[in-house]
Amino acid sequence: MSKKIADDEYQPKEIPLTPAQKAAAEREKQALLAALRDTKKPTTVRPEAGAPETLNPRVRPVEDEPAAISHEPEQPAPTVVPEDSAKAHAALAAVEAEIADLERQLAEAKRREAEERQRAKADADAKRLELGRQQEEADARVRAADLQAARVSMQSHIEAASTHAAQTSSLEAQRRRQRLAEWFTNLGKMSEEAKLALAGLREIDGEWGAILGKLGALTWRDAPATWPADLRSKMERRVYIVAGEIGQLLRTLLDQGPKLIAAAESDIETGRDSRDKWEPPIKHFTRDHVFHIKRQLDALASTQKQLEEQGAQYVQEHAGEPEVVITLRDHSHGLAAKEALLARMNEKPRPTHADGVSDGL
Repeated sequence: MSKKIADDEYQPKEIPLTPAQKAAAEREKQALLAALRDTKKPTTVRPEAGAPETLNPRVRPVEDEPAAISHEPEQPAPTVVPEDSAKAHAALAAVEAEIADLERQLAEAKRREAEERQRAKADADAKRLELGRQQEEADARVRAADLQAARVSMQSHIEAASTHAAQTSSLEAQRRRQRLAEWFTNLGKMSEEAKLALAGLREIDGEWGAILGKLGALTWRDAPATWPADLRSKMERRVYIVAGEIGQLLRTLLDQGPKLIAAAESDIETGRDSRDKWEPPIKHFTRDHVFHIKRQLDALASTQKQLEEQGAQYVQEHAGEPEVVITLRDHSHGLAAKEALLARMNEKPRPTHADGVSDGL
C-alpha cells in the first residue's frame, strides 16, 4: 500500500537550468518588479456626502478645512515611458509563460511519478502473492511429510506396545497368582485366630452367659429394699445395665464368629478372590474381644462388690430405724375403663358430618 504524501512534504523534481539561464531569469524578474512598482500610484477615493466612514486605510476622508500649504520643494514624479511599460508587460508575460510551462512539467512529473508508484505497488502485490503461494505450497509439503512421519511413528509405537503387552502379560498373571496365594495364606491365619477367639468367647458364655442375661433383666426395684434410693439407682446403672450390655456384645460375637470363619474357609477351598478395598471383617475378629470382655467382667464384679459393701454399711448404720415400704398405686381399674371406652369408640366411629346440613352456605 503506497504512502500518502502531504502537500507540504512534497518535493518536486528540480528542472536542470544552466547558470546563464538562471542569471537571465533573475534579471528579468528584478526588472519586472521595478516596472511594476513605478507604474503603481496611490489612489484617493472621496466618499459621498452622508456616507459612513470607511475602515480601509487606503481611503482617506475629505476634510472640510483646506490642507496646509507646504513650502518644501516638490519632488518630481517619475516618468513612465510607454516603451518601458510594454517591455515590462512582455517580460511579465514571458515569466508567466515560463511559470505555466514549469507547472505543466511539474504536473507531468507528478503524473509519471504516480504511475511509477502504481506500477511498483502492482509489482510488489504480485510478488507478495506469488511468495505467499509458494510459501503455502512449501507448508503443505512440510505438513504432508510430518503427517507421514507421525503415521510411521504411531505404527511403530503400536507395535512396540503390543510386543510389550505380550511380554508382560505372563508376568502380570504370575504376580496376580502370587498375590492371590498370599491372600489365601493370610486369610487362613485370620481364620485360625478367629477360631481361637470364638473358643474363648464360648468359654466365657458358658460361665457368665446366663448370669449376664439375668442381671441385665433387673431394675432398681430388684435391688435390696433396705438400701437407700440413690444406692439402688447406682446398682441399676453401674451393674444391671452394664451386665446387659456385656451379655448383648457376647451374643453378637458368638453369632458373627462362625459365619466369618465359614466364609473364609469357603473362599480358601474354592479359590474365590474376595478381596476389595475394605479390610475383611474376619481380620478384626481376634482374641482381643475375649480380653476386652474379661476386663469388663472384672470391672463389673468390682463395682458390684463396692456397692454391696456400701449397702451393708448403710443397713448396719440404720438397723434400728423402722422399715419404710413404698406401695405403688394400682391403676388396673382405670386402665380397664380406658380400654373399654376406646373399644366402644372404635366399634361406632364418630360422625364427621351433621345430618340435614348442606355442604355449602
